[in-house]
Amino acid sequence: MAVDAASGLTDLGDVDLSDRDFWLEPPEVRHAVFDRLRAQRPFAFFAEPEIPGLEAGPGYYAVTRHADLDAISSQPQVFCSGKGRCPSRTSRPTCTSSTAR
Repeated sequence: MAVDAASGLTDLGDVDLSDRDFWLEPPEVRHAVFDRLRAQRPFAFFAEPEIPGLEAGPGYYAVTRHADLDAISSQPQVFCSGKGRCPSRTSRPTCTSSTAR
């Protein structure tokens, strides 16, 4: 992850939330990246990591703003992964393969 020496900011094009090294960065670096993602790329797309022995998935969107996540979580009929998993609360309906899009 490249950091601009003058501004101290990370180029969002270099950010990869699937990279384990990102999660080893100090908390203040990770928080700054998420602040910038929320402001500039609230629905950032990332490739899934390569894991030996497993077929790579299609990638994922990182939803970084609370209001967006709350809206998505309340609509599992619209927002659901193709495998039938979605964020849900116990009081909300769960996804099934028939609701996956």
